Amino acid sequence: MTPGTMCGTPQAAQAEVEAGATGSKTLRAAALRALRLLVGAVADGDALAFFVPGIVSGLSNALLAAGMS
Repeated sequence: MTPGTMCGTPQAAQAEVEAGATGSKTLRAAALRALRLLVGAVADGDALAFFVPGIVSGLSNALLAAGMS
């Protein structure tokens, strides 16, 4: 595993994405916590308005790809 990463390699991250609902619940929970902390750290509403739609879109696509609709 590469220091500072959860998965180690892009291939490991891709494998986790492809695993979908059968993937690591611990990793998914950690990713959502990190996302929550990042969004919470942005105090500028205009900045949030700029990137939150992309976050929602990405999460929606990931859930649909995992069959979690």
